[in-house]
Amino acid sequence: MRNHSVPPEGCRLRVGSLFSGYGGLDFAVEHVFDAETIWFFEID
Repeated sequence: MRNHSVPPEGCRLRVGSLFSGYGGLDFAVEHVFDAETIWFFEID
């Protein structure tokens, strides 16, 4: 049985960000989970 919570070897986790602000949480998620932020939403 395949574990769907962990991406396959060589694939990075892709995340989106709502109300990103200065992006500090995005940087932390990218660093800790070896993720890639592929989109974000911020009004101003």
